[in-house]
Amino acid sequence: MEVVAITGVILMLAMRWYRTRTGLKDVITQTPWHILLFAFSIYVIVDSLHRAGMTASIIQWMKPIIEGGNASIIAVSGLMLTLLSNLFNNLPSVMIGTFAVT
Repeated sequence: MEVVAITGVILMLAMRWYRTRTGLKDVITQTPWHILLFAFSIYVIVDSLHRAGMTASIIQWMKPIIEGGNASIIAVSGLMLTLLSNLFNNLPSVMIGTFAVT
């Protein structure tokens, strides 16, 4: 998996250099590092909440509702993720949903 990502990055940087003739230094200086730090911080917080048992609490709360079968699981999960995305942000909501479902 990492080989595919690294190959993709190398190809994109090569295409950027071919089209604009600017080097890697330009990419590094113009990268919005604060956004990457924010996304990583969200991952750390959500993973910590998962390890503390938050997703287990969500599953226990949803258990009586989703015992009706696949249709209720899909509906409740979709509604939960929609509400979380509206309250917080899409990135932590999807991560919480992924932890809760898997």
